Amino acid sequence: MGIVMALVSCVLCGYVYVRICKRDQPNPLGSKRAVIPVVLGLPSAILSTVLVVGIGLVIKNTLGKPLQDLIASPILRAIVSSFLLAGMSEEVVKFLFLLLAVKIIKPRNVYEYCIAGAGVGFGFTLLEEFAYSGELLQSILRVPFFGMHMVFDIIMGICLGLARYDRFHRDGQKSGKYTFAALSIPIVWHTIFDAVTAANPGLRSKDEYVLTESAIVAIVVLIISVVLQFVLLSRLRKKSEYLCSLQFREADAEAGQEEAR
Repeated sequence: MGIVMALVSCVLCGYVYVRICKRDQPNPLGSKRAVIPVVLGLPSAILSTVLVVGIGLVIKNTLGKPLQDLIASPILRAIVSSFLLAGMSEEVVKFLFLLLAVKIIKPRNVYEYCIAGAGVGFGFTLLEEFAYSGELLQSILRVPFFGMHMVFDIIMGICLGLARYDRFHRDGQKSGKYTFAALSIPIVWHTIFDAVTAANPGLRSKDEYVLTESAIVAIVVLIISVVLQFVLLSRLRKKSEYLCSLQFREADAEAGQEEAR
C-alpha cells in the first residue's frame, strides 16, 4: 500500500508543483533547478524520523520515563507530544533542508523561494506516504491532506523570501518577523493538527460524550485544514506575478554599502 500511496501522492503533488513552477515569470526557474528541492525533501523525511526517535530516547534516558508517562493530563500530553514529535521535529528539519535548497538553486525572487519550499514539501510527502500508509481506508482518508507539507513549506519559503527582500530593499525591520513566521506558522498549525487528530486522547475514550466531542473537534480541524490548503494555493496563484516581481539585487546593495564605507 505504501508504494501505491507514494505514487498517488506523486501524481497529485507533482501536478500542483509543476503548475507552481510554470508561474515563475518572466524567466522560469528551469526543470533541473526545480528538481533539486524535491530531491532534498526525501532525506528530510528520514532525518525527521531519526530526530523523533532521538528526542524520545533523550527524554526516556534523561528523565527515566517515556514522554507519555511524564505528563498526567491527556490533553497536555497530546499537545506536547505533537509539538516535539511532529510539529517541531519535522518542520525544523524541513526548514534546514529548505535553507540548503535555497543555497543551491539561488532564488532570484520571492516566488522562487516559494518554489523551493513547495519542492521540499513535495519530496517529504512522497517518502512519508510510502512509510506511513496503512490499511486501504486509512490511506484513502490521508489523500485530502497530501498537500499539507507543501503548504507548510510554501509558507516557509514565502516568509524567508520576504525576509531576504526586506533586508536588501526596505528598512529591514520586518525581516526578523518574517523569519520567525517562517518557522512558527507551520509548527503551530502542524502541532494543532496532530494534537486534535492522531494524538487526540478523546478519540480513544470509552466515554461516548468525550468520544463524540473529540470527533467533532477533529473533523472541524480537518475541514479547516483542507479548506486552508485550497485557499492558500488559490491566493498563491493570484499573487504569483507580484511575488515574481520582488527581485533580489544583493550585489547592487553590497556595492552601495562598500561605497558608503
